[in-house]
Amino acid sequence: MIAIAAQSGRGLTSRSGCYNKPRVLQRFIVILALAWFAALGSGALEYLHNAEHAREDAAIEAAAQTAGTPHGHEPVHDDSNCPVHLQLHIPLIVVGCIMLLARLGLLIALLALVAAALLPRGVPVRIDCRGPPAR
Repeated sequence: MIAIAAQSGRGLTSRSGCYNKPRVLQRFIVILALAWFAALGSGALEYLHNAEHAREDAAIEAAAQTAGTPHGHEPVHDDSNCPVHLQLHIPLIVVGCIMLLARLGLLIALLALVAAALLPRGVPVRIDCRGPPAR
């Protein structure tokens, strides 16, 4: 596909024929970021990671059964013993800090408006002007 686009003079090459890296790289980064946030926001990453844990636990259970040793407890995977779970749940922790910073910013903006309204304004005693224009 790239070779066809390069031969036709369109696509990934510019008019001078050099490869247009920044635009392709920017598009790739944007597409990658959109895919990552969609997978993270929809819960697909956590679902896949939990499926991986279930597969590992099933393999451990099968190995215990073939060895003849009972493996009676159900393994629990959470933020305390799995760094991937911790990284998947970090945005839930950070939201409180962001809301606090947003409210602090609103408070500062409100105080700036109040301070500007309370500035003393001098009223002129006399307006020096000549009056209406002469006809």
